Amino acid sequence: MLSDDFRIARHSDVIRVGRNSVRAALIKLMDELELDAVIYPGSAARPAGLPTATVPMGSTRDRLLRPGLQFVGRPPDDQLIMNLAYSYERATNHRRPPP
Repeated sequence: MLSDDFRIARHSDVIRVGRNSVRAALIKLMDELELDAVIYPGSAARPAGLPTATVPMGSTRDRLLRPGLQFVGRPPDDQLIMNLAYSYERATNHRRPPP
C-alpha cells in the first residue's frame, strides 16, 4: 500500500508535467504559426507560467456572466501581453462595474 506522502508527491509530479506540457505546446504553436501571442476565451488561470492577461469580453444577455478573454505570450514578453490586453480593452470598452 502507498503512503499518503507518496501519493501527494506523485500528484505534484503530474501537475508539474502537465504544466510543462501546456507550456511546451503553446510555445510550439506560436513558433509554428509565427505568433507573438495566443488569445482565447478563458479564466484567470495562468497556463504553465507564461505571461498572461485576462480582460472582459462582454457579458451574457442577462448580464449575469462576464466571460474573459485571455492573452498568453512567450517569456519574457510580459509588456507585449499587457499592451495587447490594454489595447483590446480600450477598443472594445467591455469593462463594466458589477451590478
